[in-house]
Amino acid sequence: MKIKYIFMTAVASLTMIATSCSGFLDQTPYTYPVEEEFWKTPDQADAGVVGTYSLLRQTFGQNSRYNALGDMAGCDWYTSPGQQDWTYLTGMQYDRNNSFMTTYRNWTQFYRVINQVNRALVYLENDYTDAQFVEDGYPENYRTQLIGELYFLRGFTYYTMYKMWGGVPLVTEVPSTYVGAQYLPRALESEIAELIYGDLQDALERLDWEYVNATDRTYRANKAVVYATLAHMAAWD
Repeated sequence: MKIKYIFMTAVASLTMIATSCSGFLDQTPYTYPVEEEFWKTPDQADAGVVGTYSLLRQTFGQNSRYNALGDMAGCDWYTSPGQQDWTYLTGMQYDRNNSFMTTYRNWTQFYRVINQVNRALVYLENDYTDAQFVEDGYPENYRTQLIGELYFLRGFTYYTMYKMWGGVPLVTEVPSTYVGAQYLPRALESEIAELIYGDLQDALERLDWEYVNATDRTYRANKAVVYATLAHMAAWD
């Protein structure tokens, strides 16, 4: 009888644990937004685009070195004594002796930006309307502006990779799953250049010269920013 009691108690305990675990694991995260719950309102759409700028800023956060890398072919700059990694670069020494290259040869951060752009474009182009933004107090063409900023961000990100690495994997769609996702080879430089020009042109058609808010000039793109990027791209192409 005692053994039967112990057995029944053990079964009951396991049932409670299984039920508790199931209930716990099925809970919706509430400490941070998840994609299925996020893209619902114009404010969230605007925040999603702002977050893309934040990802780009993080990518360039290491003393602007990614910006500098693309200009190494020039001869109108010099390094201070003791900056050995930079000295290697002035001598075109791109090998394992240069810790600079070990640190900054990884393009993962850039593809985080591109992934965010691709996801945001899906939602803004398909799930939102101009009327939603107007109802929430935004200007009539604000959704178009946001889409233009996203095309600029993707074009600028690929432009940065293009001038450092040439041909890179070309990603313009959101994968249906990351489990077993296909590894993409490097695209041709001409294919990357075509995407950059196409994205920047799409941005030009949607962005204005003026900003909606004066403070936006500190970090958001407008038509002038796109033209400046096109000029840089033309110099590299």
